[in-house]
Parts: sequence; C-alpha cells; structure tokens
Amino acid sequence: MRTLAREFTAELQTSTQLQEETAWYEQKTILARELLTTERIPTLTEDELRRFFDKLAAIGYTFTFDGLLGNGGVDGLRKALAKLIALAEADDIPDNLKQAFPIAGSGSGPALISSILCHRYPDRYWMYSGRRTVLSLEATGLALGSYHASPSYSAVRPYMDQVRKALAEAGITNANYRTVDEFLWWVSQRPAYRTPRDQVEAARAQLELLLPVAAVRRSCLSLLADSIELAHRSNSDGWGITRRSNHIRLNAGRLSALSIHSGTIYLTVESGILDDRTRDALGDDLQPWTDWGKSYPVPLADARFAADTVPPAVPTAVMKSHTVVVKTAPTLVRRTPYFNGFSAGLLVYLREFLQRPGLPDPSYYDGLEPPDTLDVIDVVSASLARQGLFFTSWQIATYYTALQTKGFAILSGISGTGKTKLAQHFAEMLPGPSTPVSLTVREGIGITVQPYMLKYGVLIIPRHAERFYTPPPPGATQEVAVNFAGQSHSCKLVHLSNQNNDIVRLFLRGKARQWFNEAFSPGDNLTLEPLFNGDQNLEGFELLQDQEATEPLSPTSGSTQNLLFVPVRPDWRDSRSLLGY
Repeated sequence: MRTLAREFTAELQTSTQLQEETAWYEQKTILARELLTTERIPTLTEDELRRFFDKLAAIGYTFTFDGLLGNGGVDGLRKALAKLIALAEADDIPDNLKQAFPIAGSGSGPALISSILCHRYPDRYWMYSGRRTVLSLEATGLALGSYHASPSYSAVRPYMDQVRKALAEAGITNANYRTVDEFLWWVSQRPAYRTPRDQVEAARAQLELLLPVAAVRRSCLSLLADSIELAHRSNSDGWGITRRSNHIRLNAGRLSALSIHSGTIYLTVESGILDDRTRDALGDDLQPWTDWGKSYPVPLADARFAADTVPPAVPTAVMKSHTVVVKTAPTLVRRTPYFNGFSAGLLVYLREFLQRPGLPDPSYYDGLEPPDTLDVIDVVSASLARQGLFFTSWQIATYYTALQTKGFAILSGISGTGKTKLAQHFAEMLPGPSTPVSLTVREGIGITVQPYMLKYGVLIIPRHAERFYTPPPPGATQEVAVNFAGQSHSCKLVHLSNQNNDIVRLFLRGKARQWFNEAFSPGDNLTLEPLFNGDQNLEGFELLQDQEATEPLSPTSGSTQNLLFVPVRPDWRDSRSLLGY
C-alpha cells in the first residue's frame, strides 16, 4: 500500500485527470460546509438541496433526487439532514446509517449517507458502501475478512486510518478521509486492474500484484487449478474464472468457490462438515455467509488463509469441505450465471505459469470473449469473415444497433447482397433464451414457469418487456400490488444492475406466493399484466393463469429458437403495423 500511496502522490502532481477529480471533491466539500449547518438546513430550498445531492457520487447510480424526496418532500429531507448533522456533531453516528438519516423516499443507503458525512466532515467521517468498500481497501493490499461478510461502518475505520497514514507518509500531509476515497478510486482505475479480461499480460500483471512472491503464487494457483478440474468434471458448463478489479475468483454454479485477494485466499466450505476442532483453530478466519440459501442448499462459510501459508496451513477438514462445494455447486445449474465474466486470458496464464496445458476451458467458451466484454462489431465481423461473408463495420453496427433498440430489424436491398445470411449467421451466434418468454395479446408479459421460480417465489421479467411498463431505476426497489384470483398482496419489484447483470425481479410474498405455488407447475405459462394509476405510473401486476396466455411466438411450436424470419415483398415499405412491436 505504501508503494501505491507514493505513486498516487507523484501522479497527483502531474495528472490533469487526477487534479480535476480532486477539484471536484473539493467543490462538494465546500458546498456541504456552506449548506449543511444547523442554521441553514431548516431554510434550504428544493433547488439548493437538488444542487447538493446531484453532486454526490451516489446520486444517479442507484436512485434519483426525486426518488429521495418520496412522500416526505423537501420538509422530510430537511428534517433527515438536521438529524444526521446533529448526530455527527455529537459523534453519535450509529453503524446502521439509515437510522441516522430517516427519509420517506427511496435510495437512502450507506453510500449516500456516508458521502454526505465525508464531504461535510472529511476529517471525521469516511465513505462506506459495504462490500464495495471491502474490495476497494483490499485492492491496496489490506485484508478485511470474509468477502461475503462486510464489516460495519465503524469497523472500517482502522483500515481507513491505515490508508490515511500511508498517504500522509507519502507527502500528502493534509490527507483526510475524502483523500482516502479519492485514492481508492485511483487504485480501482489502475491499468493492471482495468485492462480487458482476454489479455494474458493483464492477468499476469494482476496476479503479480496480488501475489508478488513467485513461490506463493504457484502454491495458491495450483490450489485454484485443482479446484477448476474438480468443477469441470462435475459440470463442464457450471464453472468459470473471473478477474475483478482487486481479486480473481473461481465461480462454481451460482457462488464464488475460491477467491484470491492481495496476500489472502478464501476457500468456500460447507460449514456443517467442519468439526469443532477445525472451527476453533480457524477462529475469526471462518466467516459464515449471510445469503447462502440463494445459491446452495446448506450453510456456507469462507475460510481465510494468508497466501504465504498455503497449502500447509489449510486443514484437511477444510480441504474436504471445500472439495464438496466445488463438486456440488456446478451441478445445481445448467450453466454458471457468471459465464459472461469468463476471463480467458487468466486461464491461459495459469496453463503457462503452472505448466498444466491440460487445464480445461468451460464448455460454453468458444474462443471468443462474450460480446459485452469485447468490441461486438469486431467479433461479429470476424465471425462472418470466417464464413466467407464480408460486410462493412458501418453495416454491422447499424444492424446490431437496430436489434438492440427495437428487438427486430428490417433488411432491404437487391437480391444476393447477403441480407438473409447476415441475419441467419448473427442469430446462430446468439445463445438460446434461458427462460422462454412470450408476449400475450393482452399486452402482458408471458413467462414459462421454471422450478427455481416456485422454489424462491421470484419471477424474472425480461428486458424487452420494458415497453409495457417502466421498471425502477437500476439498484432500486419498488413496492407493487400483485392481483391474483380476486385477491391482492404487496410484493417487491427489484432492479438488479451490476457489471454482470441487469435484470428486474418480482419477489412474491405471502398469499401471492402461496397461490402461485398452488396454481402453477414447472412448464406452465403465466401472464403478468402491468397495472397503472391515473398518472400512468406502475402500481402493480395482474397475475393470470395459462388459459389467458398465448403460445410463445416462434417459427414452430415448441421451438427453442429466439428468432423469427418474416419474408415480405421486395417493394414493401409500410412498417406501420410493426410500430411498438
């Protein structure tokens, strides 16, 4: 970390981007000190509040200022700010930051509240956002504990103080917690962490940062390679390996089975298998998962080890339990949901460094990075060229953009120019839909019931259904009414958005979930019909049984294809009937 602090300090003197970022931080602090005083807060106008909150990094990422106001309006926001500042002045901020900032609106989380505190009192309070804070600090070389159990707000302070001290020793004598946050942002932008996942040199650079000693690196990566082979034998589609900003991990099924951070390795284990002696020996280095039920049938925990003690310090009971997880987790899925994050370059590096050329690729990997991690136009162009088909980048980009925008494209031109071949080959590159979906004539959202929906009481709403309704902002949650069989129950609509996923989930509760489990079986069709209030804002959904739904739109009944070709006359130009399709 001290080396990083010295590099940051030197770059601060020469980098225009970093200087502009520092100036932006300072502007927010000046505004916070101007507006957030016990005298000013009661008289703040909506424009003044909006000006302040719109500058905060948290605003716009997971919610909006208008969402923050909620039913409480400007007065409610002023009262919440007054309470927060009073508690801060008294050094009485609780670990549950929401208790210090009670608002009626949505989006008030640790990231926002700690950002307010840090900009108002940069010498006393720090930025905090749960697991993201853990990842940011560990990118500097610190180890905070379990990757799956984030420390509390107050528990982070000693680590923030270590970073602050390192920055002061590097020459930033006035370093405060705001400086710490800027430094952590800078670390996350470093080239060794940000280069494309398919580059072997990028993987090499990151691993040399995480594990600088070659012998230690070899021991830890050998353990990783052994786990990869076990997972592959269980389900060749059920695993993947991913480079993240400050760690690498083995994904087995829906969970992270092994992760390597700076100087630290975490092994996921079935906690029930471990004997008392092993538990006592691990002590605080054994951290239980809090959300294991969503990804695995029994309780899980992380066993943490210093990288330079692997493998001697890993008890036999831990290895046995970890092996069970690595073998079992891939069998619980058809394909790991993290396949889009597969880092091909990392696996190439493992083969070279460990001299294990037989280390397998997952079956879903075809030698190309997923389109969302590469230039899609280059990928499609290269694939077409291998088939003897050549189109300009402009043609491919136009076609791809049309599909992204509306979900369909109309290709016109003289015979023999490749219209059909372009569409056919592009369709062949697409994976089949994991959840068959149909749109009904009632202008509702048709879904085929899957076993996991019944198990967890959750419905995945497809992206293309957004033309029927407006989902919550990314990261936000909305309470909605779900009507069913003449009844109604409040349920939760969640928009999950991160690097690997952007999906909307409807979590059924109480009577709605009970009725859903009783009325449907795997393979049944159901329809979600959006319900709106007088202002055309989403209020909820009508849940309809399969007799009111239509069959999925596809070329042939029961087809798993996600495409449909419609031949038309060459002189056809009237597309009005397709508007809104």
